[in-house]
Amino acid sequence: MIFKEIEADGNFYLPAFGEDDTRRVLTVRELTNIQIESNDDDATVTIGYEGSDETFKAYHDGDITSDGGAVITHGIGARLMVNVSGITANSVFLAYSSS
Repeated sequence: MIFKEIEADGNFYLPAFGEDDTRRVLTVRELTNIQIESNDDDATVTIGYEGSDETFKAYHDGDITSDGGAVITHGIGARLMVNVSGITANSVFLAYSSS
């Protein structure tokens, strides 16, 4: 699993090989399992991708909750992203891995 801490609202890449390799943000597998490890502020977490206009595009039913996560089928070569909104004091912690 790759772990990611998000400290403020915004759009963030989920690099396929973790934060140490942010140059390689393209997915290399067809599926990614994303889990919320901690979300004390009950922030909204939405899974999406970078569109051709270089902006965040949410997947249909891309919202995930602190009660679980999601398995996203995105195909190879997607720039997987997450949008977080509603952080007030506590970071959101995610864990993700490609299948």
